[in-house]
Amino acid sequence: MRELFIYYHVPGDKAAQAGPAVRDMQSRLRAEWPMLQARLLLKIGAVDAMQTWMETYAMPAESGGVGIGADLQTRIASAALALAPFIEGLRHVEAFAVDASA
Repeated sequence: MRELFIYYHVPGDKAAQAGPAVRDMQSRLRAEWPMLQARLLLKIGAVDAMQTWMETYAMPAESGGVGIGADLQTRIASAALALAPFIEGLRHVEAFAVDASA
């Protein structure tokens, strides 16, 4: 199952606005893709001028697919364009597969 981990930096003075924007975006994505599991993580100790944030996206095994496919990844990237005013630098996208032997 393919999962996405997307990390980026948010200036501390934009964090109060960025959090609701990310949560709203993820909520809208979950409405479009009901089995989508989306989370927002903040790096521990991220209270300084620049914070590291991470979004995670996964589909449960019972969804019958391979996880986050190209179509959903493209939709996530499109939805994230609204976050540009809150992000310093790029959104870094990493895809991982669940270890089937575990």
